[in-house]
Amino acid sequence: MTTKTTKDWSEEEEEGDAAFSKDSITVRIPPKKHSTPTDVEKAPKKKETTLLFNIPKPPMETDTSATREPSMASETPPSRARSTSEGMATRAKATKPVLKTAQANNSLLSTIEAALEAVNTMSSKVLAKATVIKQLETAIEIIKEELKAKEVKQTESTTAFNEKDMKALDKKVDFIVNILTNEPPKSWAQVTATPTPMPSPATGQPAMVTEKKQQLKKARKERAQYEVTLTTSGAPASTNQIIASTPYKDITERLQKIVDKASLPDTPQLQGVNKLGRDTVRVQVKTSEGAKAIKNANIDWNEAYTGMKLYKPKYGVVVHGVPTYTINFNDDHSEIKDEWEKQNARNEIKITSITPLRKAKERHRPTAHQSIVVFTEDAAAADRCIKLGFFINSQKLKAERYAPHLHINQCYKCHGYGHRSTTCKKKEKCGKCAEDHPTAQCMLETFNCVNCEGKHEAWHIECPTRSMEGRRLATLRMETSPFYTA
Repeated sequence: MTTKTTKDWSEEEEEGDAAFSKDSITVRIPPKKHSTPTDVEKAPKKKETTLLFNIPKPPMETDTSATREPSMASETPPSRARSTSEGMATRAKATKPVLKTAQANNSLLSTIEAALEAVNTMSSKVLAKATVIKQLETAIEIIKEELKAKEVKQTESTTAFNEKDMKALDKKVDFIVNILTNEPPKSWAQVTATPTPMPSPATGQPAMVTEKKQQLKKARKERAQYEVTLTTSGAPASTNQIIASTPYKDITERLQKIVDKASLPDTPQLQGVNKLGRDTVRVQVKTSEGAKAIKNANIDWNEAYTGMKLYKPKYGVVVHGVPTYTINFNDDHSEIKDEWEKQNARNEIKITSITPLRKAKERHRPTAHQSIVVFTEDAAAADRCIKLGFFINSQKLKAERYAPHLHINQCYKCHGYGHRSTTCKKKEKCGKCAEDHPTAQCMLETFNCVNCEGKHEAWHIECPTRSMEGRRLATLRMETSPFYTA
C-alpha cells in the first residue's frame, strides 16, 4: 500500500477532507500492545464522603474522553485507540457502584449530561456517535427514575410518625405553649435590677410573704372600723333558729329599727349583715363614725332578738407558774380578782374572768403550780401585762398572749384538726376504727386512724397528720405578733 505525502497532494485533495481520512495517517511509531497484568490487585478506591447532598465531584474521565478524541486520532497509535462505544460501556460499568447513594447519582448525572453535550458538539465524523448518544440518554433516564424513587421514600419516612414520636411532639408543643403564655423571659439587666427577696430573720420566709401578710392584717383593721358584732351565745336555741332561717335583708331592717330607736346623733345607717357560726351576727355600718357610735351606745339588742347582745372581744393573758393554793376555781373568786387588779394597777387592767389553762382531771395528781388565763376587754392593758409581767402576791410571773388557735385543737367528733366538737359540722367518726359510729361504742380491737389510715388511734401522739399540724402551727406562732395591738 502506497502512502502519499503532502507534497504529492493535488489541489482537490488538499482542499477536501482527504487530509483527515484514515488512509492519510502516517504511522511513525511501531505498534505497541498495552495490557494490564491480571495477577496484580488494584488498590481500593478511597471512599468520598461529603456532608452536603449537591456538592459536585471532580469530573470523571468521561468528561474529556470525547474532546480528546481528535488529538488521540492524530498522535496515538491505532493499537491504543479504542472505539468510543467500548470506552463508554466500560466506564458505565465502572460507575455502577457509585449509584448506591443519591450524591453519586447527582454527580454521575451531571457527568453524563456533560458528555452528551460534548458528543453533540463534535465536528468530527465518529461512527459510534449515535450509539453513544443512545446509551447516555438511557443512563440519564435510569438515574432520574432512581432519584425520584428515593425522594418519594424519604418523604414517606419523614411523614410516618409513630405513637412515640407524636407524644414527644406533644410535649414539645406544650413546653412552647407554656413559654408563650407565661411571663416573657427577662434580660440580664432586668434580672440584676430586680431585688432578691431576703428571708425574714424571725420567720425564715422571704420578705415578700411577710409583707403580704402585713398588708392583709392592715386591711382587716381598716375593715373592723365599719363592723359591729352581736352575739346570741346566752340566748335560747329558738333565737338561733329564727336568725338562721331569716333572710339577710329582713335581719338588717329589724336591727336598723333598734338603732333608729336609740336616737343616736346622725342616725347611723346599716349596710348589711353576715351570719358567722351559730351564735354570731356581724353588722356592717356605712361609716366608721356610725360604727363607733353604736359600740359606745347602750342599745338594748334584746328587743330585736331575745338574748342578743353586743359582742365585746376578750383578750386573754396566760400567766405561768401560779401557785395552786392562790386560787380555787371551784369556789367564788371575785375577791381574788379584785385583789389582783390592785396588785397590777400599773397595768390598768380590768379583769373580766379567770380560768385555768387546762382543766384538771381527777386521776391526775395535784401540782404545786399551774397556768391560768386572765381575760380583759382592754387590748392595751393585756399588752402591758405581757410586756411588764403579771404580779400575784408581790411575785412577778411570766405572761404571754392567749392564742388557742395557734396550738393543736382536735375535734373529738370527726377527729379532724383546727376546730372543736362544739362547732363541728362534719359526720361523726370513730377515733379507733374510723367507721361511722361514736368512739365509745366501738367494739373492735384493731385500730385504724381516720386521718392517716395508720394502725393507731386518731389522737395518737406519733400520728403523721398530728405531727404535720404541729409543724404548721409552730410556723404560725413564729409569724404571729406576741401582742394584740402591735
